[in-house]
Amino acid sequence: MKFIKEITSRGLLLPLVAARLAKFKAGDKVEYRPLKGTMVVLKKRMTALELLTAVEQLQGVASELLFHLHQVCGPCEECEDGCLCGETEDSPLQHLPTDLLLTFAEAGTCLGELEEYLITEDIVYGK
Repeated sequence: MKFIKEITSRGLLLPLVAARLAKFKAGDKVEYRPLKGTMVVLKKRMTALELLTAVEQLQGVASELLFHLHQVCGPCEECEDGCLCGETEDSPLQHLPTDLLLTFAEAGTCLGELEEYLITEDIVYGK
């Protein structure tokens, strides 16, 4: 489930229903981690089971986002002269973690399309 909110001059107010769905209770302290392009909000204190559940759900979100990008890029149709994607020194693919590139390659994602989106900086998520 996801909610769409706008950041205003007063900040970002999360809906009470979102906090309840996340099993946060009134008075719970939270830890938030601002990252590049995302933010994670966690309970400040969690049991081992709660922490494992959080990890599992974060992995699920990561998988959904990777699948979305795979769908946007489409399958590799094999370039006529063999795929040369990412083989130049200035390729944006050269700056991605190897394990992430391998994930896309193993899924059959068109790395040429991915490279093009990285170069053009087109919006590929959200409307």
